[in-house]
Amino acid sequence: MNSFVKRTAVASALCAALLAPVGFSSAASAAPSSASQHATEAQFAVDAVQSFVSGERVTISGTAAAGEEIHVMNLPGGSGVETATADATGAWSLTSPGAAQGRFSVVVGDGQHSARVTLLPTHEAGDEVPIVVDPIRFTPGGKLVLTGTAAPNADLVITGVPQDAAQGTPVALVGVRAGADGRFHAGGITLSTQLERFDVTFHLGSQKVTATAVSAEAEAEVTPLTVSTTSFVAGQKQVIEGTAPAGARVDVYSGTKRLMDVTADQNGAWSYTTGSAIMTDTFSRTLKTAGQDDVTFVLTAEKVDAAGLTVSTATFAKGTKQLVEGTAPPALASVCTADRSG
Repeated sequence: MNSFVKRTAVASALCAALLAPVGFSSAASAAPSSASQHATEAQFAVDAVQSFVSGERVTISGTAAAGEEIHVMNLPGGSGVETATADATGAWSLTSPGAAQGRFSVVVGDGQHSARVTLLPTHEAGDEVPIVVDPIRFTPGGKLVLTGTAAPNADLVITGVPQDAAQGTPVALVGVRAGADGRFHAGGITLSTQLERFDVTFHLGSQKVTATAVSAEAEAEVTPLTVSTTSFVAGQKQVIEGTAPAGARVDVYSGTKRLMDVTADQNGAWSYTTGSAIMTDTFSRTLKTAGQDDVTFVLTAEKVDAAGLTVSTATFAKGTKQLVEGTAPPALASVCTADRSG
């Protein structure tokens, strides 16, 4: 096959990969015929791509079988399909001929496998919509489905799904595209693993979110995301406490704005202290953690007994500032101290 015909065939294959329905990579889900074939197939991968600086060239890298030709379609300033060759260790990289200005997607292939990857400029990556993964539940022998939300029309790479516990072969999902509303859906592989749980990692630009898939049998053992705090004292900072799976990151939101995150300890307990005193009668936040439903809680201020509240000042001098004095219970005194507006 001459070089022109070969490049045309490669371009056609990559275009097909770009337009193909989203699913598991065929090579990763195919049963290998031998250990050596299995090892070779598992080598193809595209490194998790970080964000890039607009106006500069972009480098894509990854791994493949040693000596394998890697073809990348749609690099900025390119002629259509650019080619690199994996070195003796299987590593390869390719730098775009031209500078990148905005987000774009490339298709990477080696003739047998392909992956679609979206790259984000740094200013977009910093403001990027976070990946949120729906709870992942499965039944051994059943089909695995992965859903969640990300940036609209974003292309995700999902890794870590075990094909077979005996072989230890991980499955990669490539080109998982979110819809215009940000929802993504991937699945279709029948799990033969005997594991009760395994971690699945979702990649998008510089984001990497790991969620734990749990079998139906083990679901009852998962620590749920909860809030144990039920009230607060107005005028004071408040400790908010609850539970989540051990080691899980809990993101705290006020409406749609992400405020902070905390990590559950080995016993599944987490807590944080509000950044300032709560001066309202109610306090609400939303908690998110990978693999579980969001939890929105509303706390109500504790009622303060005003018995014992007195004012000893009886008169004032007209036209001058006046010191007003009296006594109050400790809880009510903290409210008066925090709000000195008069």
